[in-house]
Parts: sequence; C-alpha cells; structure tokens
Amino acid sequence: MFKGIVQALGLVTELTVMDKQISLAVDAKALAQNVELGSSVACNGVCLTVTSITNTELEFYISQETFSRTNFHALKKGAKVNLEASLRIGDTLDGHFVQGHVDETTTITAIEKVGESHVFTFALTEGISPFITYKGSVCIDGTSLTVNGVFENEFSVNIIPYTWSHTIFHSNKVGDEVNVESDLLARYLKRLLEHTKPAV
Repeated sequence: MFKGIVQALGLVTELTVMDKQISLAVDAKALAQNVELGSSVACNGVCLTVTSITNTELEFYISQETFSRTNFHALKKGAKVNLEASLRIGDTLDGHFVQGHVDETTTITAIEKVGESHVFTFALTEGISPFITYKGSVCIDGTSLTVNGVFENEFSVNIIPYTWSHTIFHSNKVGDEVNVESDLLARYLKRLLEHTKPAV
C-alpha cells in the first residue's frame, strides 16, 4: 500500500526483455537506503518487489501482465521514474490510498502553464471513466492528484510547482503514455452497486 507521494526520482539503468523474463534496474539514490530485499516499491505507480540491491541500484522482476498493462514497455535506459517506498504503520497519509495496481494507461493530450502551475489534460478512456469525478482522487504515474476537470473525453489535473520539480511531470510531453490507478473506494463502490439487488 502507498499514498501517492513520490519520494525520489530514479534513473533506469537497465531494462531486459528476454523471452518471458523481464527485469528492470533503477538507480534509486537515497531511497535505496530505506528498502530491503522483498520490499515493495512503487515505480511509476506500479507495485514491484525488490529482487536485488547493489549499492543504490534496485532490481525488479516484471510480469508479462504488468509489462503489457503499464507504460513500462516505453521505458528506455536513462529514463526517469517516480519512486515511493511502501507505507509503514505510523506514516502520515498525505495523499490517498494507492495499491500500486494500475488499471490501464492513457495519454497526455495537453499541457498548459497557468501561473506557476501546469494543467495536464488526459484522454478519458471507457475503462477509467466511471471512476473519474470532479475533485476526486486519481493516481498518475504514482502521484496522488485531485481531478480538477472532467469533460466528455478528457479529464485534467493541476500540477503545483513542488510536484512539477519532484516528479517526472517536468519531463512529460503531449502524447506520452502514463499509468492510471483509479481511486480504491470508487472501484469498490462500483462493484458493490453492480451486485446490490434493488429494494422491492
């Protein structure tokens, strides 16, 4: 479990795809001191298990399901990624509950600088549309954000200067693919309503 507050920017040092074996190595810098083998780390919002630690480099195994459902297939050596260590008992919940289970990817359709902030607009796909609501929470590439606008085929969020400089948003461009995890409570509520019989 995570909270969507990015703790460090990592640098992809290796992405190996061989047959059905996929591994990702990331220079995690200071974050590497706070994790151990078997720890869960959110990488661009995807919950991964640390399988190897060498100095500040963390290595992860990636399943075919994760590779196909996320933007990992677009990663290249030298790319920056958002990193967050898993929640611990006693941690403050500054964002919202994030599982690290990406629903799907979507694309950035617009980036507009408004004052000191940046407004990002994303394509609103059929899969995530039921869970995106005005002033609701959404996790984009591991960052907990508030939905500021919902339109027919798009939704938007506001990126404040701190988030801009401490996440990969500052390196994003229109057309980039991002990982999306909808709000956990919204998903359970939808499931509950689908299986609740109407009162007679």
